[in-house]
Amino acid sequence: MFGLFKKKTFNKDHFPKIVNDLVDKMDSTQEIIIASIHSQLEEILNNWKFDLENLNPEVIDALYGYQITCLVGFCVEENLIKIEDLLIFKKQILKTIEKNTILNIKLIETYNERYLDCQGDISCLNKKFYEDMMEIYKVPNDKEKIHEIIGMLEDASVSLALQTQADTANTFGDKNLEKKLTKRFQKFLTEESYSSKHKQ
Repeated sequence: MFGLFKKKTFNKDHFPKIVNDLVDKMDSTQEIIIASIHSQLEEILNNWKFDLENLNPEVIDALYGYQITCLVGFCVEENLIKIEDLLIFKKQILKTIEKNTILNIKLIETYNERYLDCQGDISCLNKKFYEDMMEIYKVPNDKEKIHEIIGMLEDASVSLALQTQADTANTFGDKNLEKKLTKRFQKFLTEESYSSKHKQ
């Protein structure tokens, strides 16, 4: 009787359809995060302006690398996929990204490995994320604004991780897990984020 409530674990035969849907959601989340980073940097730094035509494509490589880090191990932990299928799942994601874009897959993998070195430690992930965004966007190291910039980018790091995991749960059809992650995300935004603690 209890087996009726066991969470469904998907095998590699399901991956192509799941990954297509998942990458679409990853792309949508990236657009939101990029727009948020741009608008907040322009607000914080009076002399910093975002130029869409000259967007450094490496930001997309970094975001994909970060998202893959946040979702692949998560899928195993939540029993969405089998541990022996982890690398197959990851390769399917990279293959789909390569098919849909002109991005440098090797660079995405490099960022993925960089974030994997944190072994899930959120402070480490946040630090590497804001360092990468500062470098890619060539954000000036304004001593008066640096704490606000780092706080904003760390908020973006956690938001990207939680939204990516919620999207993953949705793609796998796990509504309970998605609801749990959405609730966790809202708590972060309203109670724990840098922006929520430094509202003017």
